[in-house]
Amino acid sequence: MAMSELKRTENSVLEGKEDVRIGVPRHFTTAGSDPFDTVEMETRTALIPGKDGPSFEQRDVEFPKFWSQTATNIVAQKYFRGKLNSPEREHSVRQMIGRVADSDASVLITEESGPAKSSSHAPSTTYPHVASRSSP
Repeated sequence: MAMSELKRTENSVLEGKEDVRIGVPRHFTTAGSDPFDTVEMETRTALIPGKDGPSFEQRDVEFPKFWSQTATNIVAQKYFRGKLNSPEREHSVRQMIGRVADSDASVLITEESGPAKSSSHAPSTTYPHVASRSSP
């Protein structure tokens, strides 16, 4: 297709329209329900063996039942935040997903000063829906 055949469009901001939203149709979730309720979770121990004992171990971590033990071990070691064996340490995939979703959403949230300055959050103890998240 030649460049001259492409239709040129212009993006614009609707002045005074603060409640304008992007229309993204819902495909994988149901309005009013928690997406995490559709996934069966179980409590496990994440363990990566070493020569002289475990090189990593975290007990009582919550993961989707269908995830492999290898996935559990890698995610708990590499992606859970917080000091190991401390109350701040994430212990559930729900917390990790909530943190990552909140971090990504904070980049899009704008105020008078522009985009959010920081995307770091403490581990979430609740698991909010994308639609019900508030700005950090």
